Amino acid sequence: MENMIEILIKKLGLTHEDLISKSVIADDDLIELFPGIDELYFEATPGIDMSFDAETERFQTLYITLKKTTPSTVEFMGELPAPFKLHMTQNEVRAALGLPRHYSGPNKMPAPRGKTGGWESYHVTAEAYAGTELIVGYDESMQVTTLMFSNFLREHMYTPEVYLKDEPPEGQ
Repeated sequence: MENMIEILIKKLGLTHEDLISKSVIADDDLIELFPGIDELYFEATPGIDMSFDAETERFQTLYITLKKTTPSTVEFMGELPAPFKLHMTQNEVRAALGLPRHYSGPNKMPAPRGKTGGWESYHVTAEAYAGTELIVGYDESMQVTTLMFSNFLREHMYTPEVYLKDEPPEGQ
């Protein structure tokens, strides 16, 4: 049986209205966190947030918070799909997914966040997540803080049926 996260990953690219009509999420309004940004947000459950394109209201990114990084952060406490665990290190992520496509090393964020261990980007090729980009955020001890699943081709195509399995369009 699929868990909620697997279902949400497969629904990347659908509209807010589609997700409501398919009973994937509650019929609640999207939230504009900061005036003028091009994303709207929705809290699916504590520790799981969703971002939507402000113009099209298409589901772009699924955020799963695994470790508290600010006073207001809420950790996800449910079940994660394999190979993910609630407590993971960079070494465990790399053992499961291989080397990242992109990497950003440790950096310092404004308070209250402070120092981070950076992030890594993976193009997930597992059939269940085909066309999905995963960004893994780390704290300074290289423990996973956040998993972010995103449409791999979101800036070019939104409909899940047209995702390419392994390669982005030419020129990308």
